[in-house]
Amino acid sequence: MVNGVYGGEYREYLYIAAAVMTMSYFTWSYPRWAAKRRAYRKTQRDLDKRRHQQARLNERQRELQQNLEDAGLYQDKVSLWLAESDDQGLQRKRLPS
Repeated sequence: MVNGVYGGEYREYLYIAAAVMTMSYFTWSYPRWAAKRRAYRKTQRDLDKRRHQQARLNERQRELQQNLEDAGLYQDKVSLWLAESDDQGLQRKRLPS
């Protein structure tokens, strides 16, 4: 902006110098920027993979917990049934005597 107002006869040269300096800075700093970008993307992929694995693990854990609860209910029913059948068996044994 200052160059546009006060540059006078050197205005074009100053614009060209600014453009060259800008392009040389980006050319010089690109490899470092690209390496950091690759590292960031790799980190993000690893985090996404870890989140996906954690979600699958949590889902499997919920399934196993539900299976254990179902098995516990089934076990309670079987225990109750066996207790009832044992009581009936004892009563049958006592009846004839």
